[in-house]
Amino acid sequence: MNQPALKLVSSSNPFRAPKNQARRNVAVMARGVAIGASVPVFAHTMAHHSSFGGTNVTTAIVAGCLLYSAPTVYQWAERVTRQWFKALGLVLCLEGVLVASPVAWCSWVALGLLVAVNATQFGAFKAPKRRF
Repeated sequence: MNQPALKLVSSSNPFRAPKNQARRNVAVMARGVAIGASVPVFAHTMAHHSSFGGTNVTTAIVAGCLLYSAPTVYQWAERVTRQWFKALGLVLCLEGVLVASPVAWCSWVALGLLVAVNATQFGAFKAPKRRF
C-alpha cells in the first residue's frame, strides 16, 4: 500500500510549460511580454487616471482591455486551480479590482498580478514552437 512519491515537476505543471516554451524564441517572448503586460497597464491608467473621466471612449477602451485580458487570465487560472468556478472567480476579482477599486493599493496589486499573468502567458504561448 505504498503510494508513489509526489512528483514536483511534471509535464502537466502549469508553471513549467510557459518557461520551457519561452526559452525557444527570446525575441518573440520579449514582444509577447511587452504586448501582454501593456494591456492591464492601459486598463488601469484609463480607469483611474484618464482625463476623459468616464466617457464612452474611456469605457470602450477599458472594456476592450478587459475583453483581451480576461480569457488569458481565465485559461491560466483554470490550469492552476483545475476548477472552472475558482478560475472565473479569480478573473472577476482581479479584473474588477483593477478597474473599480477605490483603494489604490488594491488596484496596484491587481495590476501587478495581471501584468505577470498576461506577460508570461502571451509571451510563452505565442512564441513559435520548434520542430525537431
